[in-house]
Amino acid sequence: MRFSILPYYFSYSCSAYNERYKFTSKERDAESGYDYFGARYYMPLLYHWTKVDPLADKYPNISPYAYAAWNPIKYVDPDGRGPKDRVILARELAEQKIPYNQDKGYYLRTATSPEALATMDCSEFVCRVLAGDGITSTIESHSTRDMLANMMSDETKFIKSDIPQAGDIVLWAGHTGIIEGYNEKDNTVTVLHATRYEKNDGTIVSSTRRENYSLNYYRGKNAFFYRPVNETPDVFEDSSTAKLQEIIVKPSKDDQNANY
Repeated sequence: MRFSILPYYFSYSCSAYNERYKFTSKERDAESGYDYFGARYYMPLLYHWTKVDPLADKYPNISPYAYAAWNPIKYVDPDGRGPKDRVILARELAEQKIPYNQDKGYYLRTATSPEALATMDCSEFVCRVLAGDGITSTIESHSTRDMLANMMSDETKFIKSDIPQAGDIVLWAGHTGIIEGYNEKDNTVTVLHATRYEKNDGTIVSSTRRENYSLNYYRGKNAFFYRPVNETPDVFEDSSTAKLQEIIVKPSKDDQNANY
């Protein structure tokens, strides 16, 4: 047997220190005592997940409940997915043509109610995709400046590059999006994002969408491309509305406890 089941009365306390973010770097739920990873919970006293690994069929030699292949000193288990999955999730969200709105409070930027999903801005778009991909454990609320200063600046979690690749987060102090692809021959970058601007003919563009920009455009904005340090194998083969509802707009912890 790989682990021992502890008696229900077992408990201990090493000190009065009660940091919510434990060895896994994820937030511990005060009520259940489990660590919250977004897609599933980890039970620290039993050393395994509460649900089967969605990639279990790819690793038949490892228990579907194992954390980091039973070797947390050597491996990490972010419960995230790969860059292809980020692109699929961002594409699904972009195709919804959700109207653009920047003036939203914290609740509307992180909740999953119809009211919260009625409009969206660029950083909310990216934050929802990152949560869907398991990069963050919940749907977070950040401005682009906050993402630059407090999220992407962490070199232990994100790699910064001046050359884009599919799944990257393009970011500068003013806008952000998810890179769908990069054509090196003509330096065309395809981005999935929420945006609002006026075209030369006076037409207003204001929604989630797919667009093409030149790499020189992004360099003129002093933008960079960020990708997670730890990627896991891709899960999705194609997109579907079911996946959008189940993964991108999953409730945040605040949303789960909200009263409508």
